[in-house]
Amino acid sequence: MMIGLKQEARDSIIHVFSCRIYGLRKYKNKIKGDEEIAKKL
Repeated sequence: MMIGLKQEARDSIIHVFSCRIYGLRKYKNKIKGDEEIAKKL
């Protein structure tokens, strides 16, 4: 019972971090795009 809870907690933590990393990567690409647009203006 306890092992299952620990596994579930670990999986949800990993899920949250992977979502954040994905979001940051997407955000970084957006900033890069914005910088390129700013240079053209």
